[in-house]
Amino acid sequence: ISPILVLMPPQFMYSPVKSIVAQSGDVVEQGNSIVYNTSENPTSPEYSKYQFARVVELLCCTNTNDPSDTTYFAILQRFSLASTRHPILGMPQLALDTEFCLCEPQKLVCSVNVQHDCSQGRCTLTHKIPIRQERELTERCRLEVCHSDDSRYILNVQALHNSKYIDKSLPTELRGALVQLGDRNEILKQGADNVRNKKAQKDANRQATKAAKDAFTRTLEASMVRERDTRAEDPGDDTEHAGTSAQATTEGSTPLEQSLYFSQYTVEILKGLCRKHKLVLSGAKRQLIDRLVDLYRSKGLPLPTHEEIEQLKIDTPAPHINGASSTLEHNNPEGSEPPAKRRRPLPKARPTGPGSDNSDVIRL
Repeated sequence: ISPILVLMPPQFMYSPVKSIVAQSGDVVEQGNSIVYNTSENPTSPEYSKYQFARVVELLCCTNTNDPSDTTYFAILQRFSLASTRHPILGMPQLALDTEFCLCEPQKLVCSVNVQHDCSQGRCTLTHKIPIRQERELTERCRLEVCHSDDSRYILNVQALHNSKYIDKSLPTELRGALVQLGDRNEILKQGADNVRNKKAQKDANRQATKAAKDAFTRTLEASMVRERDTRAEDPGDDTEHAGTSAQATTEGSTPLEQSLYFSQYTVEILKGLCRKHKLVLSGAKRQLIDRLVDLYRSKGLPLPTHEEIEQLKIDTPAPHINGASSTLEHNNPEGSEPPAKRRRPLPKARPTGPGSDNSDVIRL
């Protein structure tokens, strides 16, 4: 029992409370370290005075003569703040006092992270705890820190949670950066330069890829124009050199160049080419391009000309709004999935027995 409860009036009944919600929204329970407001007017931020403490008990006080007279309060054990930082971690040091105090729920500000100072207390791993497996204790044990005292603690000021309340609770000399990073402006400038260089490298790679695609497209179009001009000047040799010219057109370009060539067309055009060569129409655009590249490389076919692509655009039906084709494909290409079969509806049950008629009524 807390020594404060001995001084309480006997006509009041006290019952423990599991938790209380602080001003910051934190759920404060027994044993937590908190920041509380010691000023008389806790709702006024101008006169706020914060201090650290540990929650000893949370109680509900009820008057036995008047059950409606109920009050909630917390019994706190205060922390005293050292004037210097921790020699190793560089954080504020707290010492647990023997003084207790009562605190109203509206004066509880937030919870803080406080850790025991094991370096000063020279705590050791000597306490063995059995390991639980599937809610049962096993014969295996793990070591736990055995604290030598319960008075020296370290305040974790690197936590982002409730950092504004922690700064208000500390004096000016205990605030600020804990790690010396040298010239702060130089570090910020170096970080900004790294971000700009990374963005410039991405832009350069994107422009180089686009320039390579454009150069390949122009080269391919120029070669097609020269081939058409050659055939127009000497039409008699078209039949004789058709296979050689087609093979040269395809083998002269790498699979990557062919892939870039097909990637400039839409999915409908690619499906039209697949339909023309009886390839599978299913899959994404990348899969359609891979099928066409494999076909043109294996058979030595010339890449489709501009006239063939324009003819495919004319022959390709316009899709509906819902994405379905305006005409049904009755001829399935080789390897494509057949359309789903329509299921015949089940026959309706008819009543039997005397007095039944021919109406379609299902008897339950």
